[in-house]
Amino acid sequence: MGNLKLINKVAKLHFKITLQQDMAFRIDFFGKLLNTILAVVGNIAGILILFSQVNTINGWGLYETLTVTGVFMFVQSLKNLVIAPSLSSISGLGGELWTGSFDFTLLKPLPTQLYISLRNWSPFSIIDVILSLIIMGISVFNISSNISVINILLFLFALLMGLVILYSVMLLMTSAAFWYLGTPLLWIFDSFMELGRYPVRIYPTFIKNILTWIIPVGLIVTVPAEALLGGIDLKRIIIGIIFAIIIYFISTKVFKISLKKYSSASS
Repeated sequence: MGNLKLINKVAKLHFKITLQQDMAFRIDFFGKLLNTILAVVGNIAGILILFSQVNTINGWGLYETLTVTGVFMFVQSLKNLVIAPSLSSISGLGGELWTGSFDFTLLKPLPTQLYISLRNWSPFSIIDVILSLIIMGISVFNISSNISVINILLFLFALLMGLVILYSVMLLMTSAAFWYLGTPLLWIFDSFMELGRYPVRIYPTFIKNILTWIIPVGLIVTVPAEALLGGIDLKRIIIGIIFAIIIYFISTKVFKISLKKYSSASS
C-alpha cells in the first residue's frame, strides 16, 4: 500500500509540473491537436480503403480491424503519455547517460526505477487516449455480436497485461543503453510497434510468431482486442499474464544489474 501511495504521489507531482511547462507554450497545443487528427484520419482512411476491396482478411472484418486499431492507438497514447517520455530521456545522444546528468537522478531520494518511469509526461497525449476510446466504442457498437461483461473484464485484464509487457520491454531496451550508449533500441521497437495497428493474425505464421513471442506486439495489442471481441479463451490470457510477470521481473533485474555498469561523470 505504501508503494502505491508513493507511485501516486510521484506521478501526480511530475504530471502537474509537465502540464505547467506545456501550458506555457499554448500554441503547441493546436499543432499537436492537428497532428493527432491527421494521424487518426490517416489510420482510419487506410483501413477503409483496404476493406473497400475485400470483406475480410484472414477472418477479420472492417470493424474488428478498427477495434484492433483503436486498442493500438490507446496503448500507444498511454505509452506516449508517460512511459516513452520518461525512459527515452536516459538513452541516445543528449540523454542523461550521454551527458552525465544521470548522476543527479541517482541522488533523488526515490527508487531509481520508479523515478525514471514517472518523471516526464506528455499531457496532450490524453487527447489521443480519448480519440482511441471513441474509435473502439464506434467499432464495438457496429459489431453484430454482443459484448458481454465477461468480455470487458477479460479485455481489462489483457490490456493491463499488455501494458506491463510494453513497459518491461522498454525498460529492457533502456537498460541496454548502460552497456552501449549509442543503442537506438527504443526507436527500433517503436517501428515494430507500428505493425500492431493491424491484427497479428493477418501476417504469415512466421511473422505472427515473432510478433507474439519475440517482439510481443501481438500480446500487447491484438490479444486485448480479441478478448474484447470474444475471440480468445481464458487459457491464452493466463499464458500471457504469466509471460508478463516473467518479463517484468527479468527487466527489473536487468535494470538493477545495468545500474552497476554506470560510471559517474564525476568519477
